[in-house]
Amino acid sequence: MEKAFYPNLVKAMRDKGVTKTDLATLLGVRFSTITDKLEGNTTSNNKTYNIGFTFLESFIISRTLFKEYDIMWLFDCETVHSTTA
Repeated sequence: MEKAFYPNLVKAMRDKGVTKTDLATLLGVRFSTITDKLEGNTTSNNKTYNIGFTFLESFIISRTLFKEYDIMWLFDCETVHSTTA
């Protein structure tokens, strides 16, 4: 089972019936790119490593598909990925 980098977004997607294909179409990216972003996988782009959604992508997703949800809640990944010293 895949581990979600954004568990709240995945829950909201499930609750509203929004698919990865819907996100890919909205953002104009490949399906596999959405899968990577949802799982927190890194990709190389001119020696810069990106994890997850950019602020702009998050804003577009939030305001287009999930207006009733708080953007900070949707894209919270701290509770899942926080580490202890």
